[in-house]
Amino acid sequence: MKRFKISSVLICLLSVIPCMGATIIVDANTANPLANFNNIKDAISSPATTDGDIIVVNPGIYTGADNRDLDFLGKAITLMSTNPNDPDIVATTIIDCEGLGSGFFFHNSEDANSIVDGFHITNGKGDSGGGMQIENSSPTVRNCIFSGNIGNYVGGGIYCNQSSPTVKNCIFSENSCTLADGGGMANFFGASPNVSNCIFINNLARSGGGMCNRKSSTNSNVTNCAFIGNSATQFGGGILNSEGANSNVTNCTIVANSAGSGGGVYNYYYGTSTIVNCIIWDNNPDEIPSYAPNFTVSYCDVKGGYQGGTNIINLDPLFVDPNSGDYHLLPDSPCIDMGDPCGVYTGQTDIDGEPRVFGNYVDMGSDEAWPVDILTFIDEAVSEQTLWGIGPGKSAKGRLGALRNMVETADNLIEDELFEEGCQQLRDAYRRTDSEPVPPDFVSGPAAPELAGMIENLMLDLGCE
Repeated sequence: MKRFKISSVLICLLSVIPCMGATIIVDANTANPLANFNNIKDAISSPATTDGDIIVVNPGIYTGADNRDLDFLGKAITLMSTNPNDPDIVATTIIDCEGLGSGFFFHNSEDANSIVDGFHITNGKGDSGGGMQIENSSPTVRNCIFSGNIGNYVGGGIYCNQSSPTVKNCIFSENSCTLADGGGMANFFGASPNVSNCIFINNLARSGGGMCNRKSSTNSNVTNCAFIGNSATQFGGGILNSEGANSNVTNCTIVANSAGSGGGVYNYYYGTSTIVNCIIWDNNPDEIPSYAPNFTVSYCDVKGGYQGGTNIINLDPLFVDPNSGDYHLLPDSPCIDMGDPCGVYTGQTDIDGEPRVFGNYVDMGSDEAWPVDILTFIDEAVSEQTLWGIGPGKSAKGRLGALRNMVETADNLIEDELFEEGCQQLRDAYRRTDSEPVPPDFVSGPAAPELAGMIENLMLDLGCE
């Protein structure tokens, strides 16, 4: 549920493909004359594929030995679907490992320039990392779905060992690791992943249902993520930290997870965790066990409270509809504007990709609450004939459309963090709804004063002068 996210714009292929290197097309359809390869492995391993190249994979289901256990061979290349920003494209560009191997294996010191972008990786199976195994490498993984993968020992979705990958905008769903740890993701032996804007939902493990961090020097940074409905038969339904591993968990929503102990987050055997700006609620049998040591918890909403934390609240976070899985914040949520005012949030977006911070201070949890969708209000008011354009004939329709365009343009500018330009559009829109004679209003009707108030409140929240 996006407030003031007025429209979605599909980003064309030209805007998401980096302007460098050769572009190589893969299509499972052998009848496509434009395809360079019919499987992914050959496209990667071809001697003609070199650093800077982009491999674009058309939608389809990619199976067989040539489409699993994919190895970048140390190449700094981008492997992407045709539009990683389109969820429908991602969902239908499928790497199906058929239970016979993992999706990817990074082990040749790949760095952030080795990129996997916009795939649905499913039915992977391996001892370490059913969906993806990362050893001594630090690739970039974004806009991917990991579902139904199995790690026999560790890491149902991703296993990360002595690596520092960037994992962003990914969904980990129904992955499992029943013999050991890390249903969604397992980080071991000095791994330092940066995980942001990801959803971990309904993953299963012995410990660390959503994520497991183990072994000394492991330090995971987890930001703007949601851990929902994950489970562990032993410890840490949402997140487990053990054997000297640490996690820094910021602006996360950790709800409805379950475990034998530590339904939300659990530290074991010198594991540590710093938790800031989070909502930890309705986990079973507990949120953060009082008997588990080495927690630093601040500016969080914890069900039942947390003794020893600072700036802790114990109030219903008022999610939109948790029964249907909507964990966005209602406008009157006590978590709004209650995060750490001294934190650094420059360049961050919430789990929906909307900018932080909106309002006076950052919100708790993965969602940054935004105002009511103003364009939806305009459209509904026009449909209900409580708002109309001023003027004769086509002039009235034109003025109504012009006002709508101002608000829509403001949304796009704000989403691109062009706040002053967005404010200017909102000022213009407000002046055309404020009932003042100069300049003349564009709209009238019973809904017009409420619309003017919504625009004015939005300007106040944004700090428009």
